[in-house]
Amino acid sequence: SFSEVDRIFIAGYGVLFYVVKFFAPINLSILYKLPTTDVGGFPWYVYLTPIVVLAGIAALILYRRKTPMLVFGGLFFLVTLGPVSQLIPVGVATIVDRFTYIPYFGFMILIASALLLVRDHVLKPRGIPQSAIAVFAIAWIAVLISGTIGQTRVWNNDITLWTSVIDQPSPPAMAYLQRGLAHAAALRPRDAA
Repeated sequence: SFSEVDRIFIAGYGVLFYVVKFFAPINLSILYKLPTTDVGGFPWYVYLTPIVVLAGIAALILYRRKTPMLVFGGLFFLVTLGPVSQLIPVGVATIVDRFTYIPYFGFMILIASALLLVRDHVLKPRGIPQSAIAVFAIAWIAVLISGTIGQTRVWNNDITLWTSVIDQPSPPAMAYLQRGLAHAAALRPRDAA
């Protein structure tokens, strides 16, 4: 159980965690454990996350007149992420990829708006061809397709799914229980132990 103050840090960490996973979808898991220290509490960087999130919101407010779609995308991301941000406890999971299915639509609008700004204020004035963004986008989509194909192996069945969670650093105890139940359901009780 976390205090109300802890939940602010968890929410800030969650927002930045999902932003990082958007750009670097590696080590994906069905369940993530919150970072903690050996003496309790969170690592120092978790305590900075609300400040970074507030700075991002301030930047959106600052650019609201120049790029309304950037603001809309950012606010859509934050507002739709709000109900699962753990400011108000919902379930046992604090950070789960499935929480971002809808919020990422807003984040994609934010990114597209940011790319238009880069095109208009960086590429055009310097004479860099606009196709540079398209080439980068195509390369990035190829990387994402490759990662998606690899991720489908994880989702093959419950055993491979929960094993992938256990293979992550500091796996939650629930992952062992779920994998054991999956082995039991597959009538492999020896493997369930």
